Amino acid sequence: MWTHRNEIVHEKVEESLNVRESLKLQKEITESFNAVPNQTLPIRRYMFKDTLANLFKKSVVEKRYWIATLNASRMCFKNRKNEVQNMREIIKKFATVPD
Repeated sequence: MWTHRNEIVHEKVEESLNVRESLKLQKEITESFNAVPNQTLPIRRYMFKDTLANLFKKSVVEKRYWIATLNASRMCFKNRKNEVQNMREIIKKFATVPD
């Protein structure tokens, strides 16, 4: 009897936590999805081919993974852009012919 009761009670608590977290993740996904997609690595741009409705249907774990992957891609894109800018400055400084 207690085992059955605990399964029902704990399942409902876990379900409500997943619903709450899922709604929070949906907000994050919407914000990330509506941000500029060309500020990600080209290899990750496929992530924007899916619709928001399909992304919202995914599990909490899959939503977290989508957000983490997209954030990592944006950070790599930003770092790569900074590296190129730094390389240009170095080339201007050291590889130009003096007057």
